[in-house]
Amino acid sequence: MRGFIKKDLAIIRCNLKTYLIILIVYLIFSIYQKINISFMGPFFSIMLIFTTFNYDNYSKWDMYAATLPKGRINNVLAKYLTTFILCFISSLFCSIFNYFLIDNYSYLSDFGSLLGTIMVIAIFFPIIYKFGIEKARIIIFGLVFAFIFLGMFLLNNINLNNISFNFSISLFIIGIIILLLISIFLSIRISLKKEY
Repeated sequence: MRGFIKKDLAIIRCNLKTYLIILIVYLIFSIYQKINISFMGPFFSIMLIFTTFNYDNYSKWDMYAATLPKGRINNVLAKYLTTFILCFISSLFCSIFNYFLIDNYSYLSDFGSLLGTIMVIAIFFPIIYKFGIEKARIIIFGLVFAFIFLGMFLLNNINLNNISFNFSISLFIIGIIILLLISIFLSIRISLKKEY
């Protein structure tokens, strides 16, 4: 599986410059306006991962992976792991940036953005494996921001001292974990049944 992850990271590295330029421009604007950038890191992570799906589709990588021992399973698991690595690193960067930039900084917006991103991943990865990145892209781009901002809004506008909030957020996290496990199972199942 390590080789699959390295492959995705190599593709991401090749496309990183373009996204970094856009990110730097937005960071400069955010510093000037003191705008919370919680959503930027996870959002760019998803965009970079979608790039790897494009390259896989163009190079017929899934067909090659299917010939390797446990190739289909490792291919799916590596995609999820690579995405999580990117999301956590980018979320950490955004948290540090917001801490020094935003007055009365709260980690809730960063945490909510990360949870929203994981929800996007869990919902859309099986769709991508089922229909392909080109057909799934239309649905995905319309809802990515919605999920991320929903997570940020819910966690940023609820009283932390409320016991019911702590209970609700625990259930929400458990629900996302269950959704993620179902997503991985479905993606693997779809990949195993796909004919090339």
